[in-house]
Amino acid sequence: MAGAADGHELGRGQSVRPPLRTDAWTNNGEPWTFIDWGGLAGPGPEWARTLVRTLNSWLDLFEWWAIHRQTAEGDIGGGWTDDVEIVPAFALTSFVLEDASHLSTQAALQFADGLWNSSTMDRARGYQAQYGDVEHTAEPSGYGLTIYPMLRQGDPEGLERILKSAQTFASLFLTNTPSGHVHFKGNYMSATQIALDSNHRADIPLNGRVTLPFNFLVSYSGNPGLEGPLRAWAEAWADDAARTEKGKPAGVFPNSVWVPTDEIGSPATRPTGGATTRRTDSSRRSRITISTSTRRRPCSICARATRGSRHPSTRCKPTRWPGAPQAGPRSALHRRPARRPSGPAANWRGRRPS
Repeated sequence: MAGAADGHELGRGQSVRPPLRTDAWTNNGEPWTFIDWGGLAGPGPEWARTLVRTLNSWLDLFEWWAIHRQTAEGDIGGGWTDDVEIVPAFALTSFVLEDASHLSTQAALQFADGLWNSSTMDRARGYQAQYGDVEHTAEPSGYGLTIYPMLRQGDPEGLERILKSAQTFASLFLTNTPSGHVHFKGNYMSATQIALDSNHRADIPLNGRVTLPFNFLVSYSGNPGLEGPLRAWAEAWADDAARTEKGKPAGVFPNSVWVPTDEIGSPATRPTGGATTRRTDSSRRSRITISTSTRRRPCSICARATRGSRHPSTRCKPTRWPGAPQAGPRSALHRRPARRPSGPAANWRGRRPS
């Protein structure tokens, strides 16, 4: 890790380093004092001064966390799945203010490597190993995998991680609805499973968190094996926004799409195990009646009606999207070779005045 004031390189175990202004920030009950970066910016419009003040104050804060709270593994003390909600901002500010803080840059990269190598991630599939709702399971990959392309564009390690996540997205998470749209099979998933509960078979806007790193890959390599399903999924949501069923105004995204029937929102009747749950609203009160049923239920893999909980996956049709390559999903996810950056761009340089 590097020092700040004079740019000296510093190892994590080193006991002496150049002093930093933020070393005065201690947990002693006294208010922390901040450098007025806006006042030091010189003449200019107030909006620019506000941006300078805000961005540099954030960098000061991130550097403090990097020096005083980051562990050798890369986390900052809140656990990987919580830290991932803030540490990518270290990378974002370094991306906006390129070379302004090598401390913030190194801290973000160290966190990205630590998260990837932790038990949170299924490294073979590029997604969280534990099953759960998309709001939480998509955070480690959706946020964490954006760090490398922001700070090390074209780095083979960062691209390979995104490719693995893209493979899981295209081959496991997506399906075709009866109307031909491409949607997520559900909103609970892990690296190996999705929508195990029949009540979770709805695509929701928050599923987009899964796709956050993919635009970096498409932008860098024009990857057709990823761009095809990603575009098909996005166009399906655009089509759904234009629909007007159930009183939804045109141009507004629905809160969910029920995948087995391609219905806007939640259906009035859903299969739940061996029973049928019927929901009716009356005077703001909801009445739920349960009755046994042997009706045919959607397959948990392909959403086709079948008796029993599911039929063998070999009978399920693979997800297809317009213009999809004919080769299998693994060979479709090809890319042109990536090279590590070389020359001055490969090094951490410069530093804001302190």
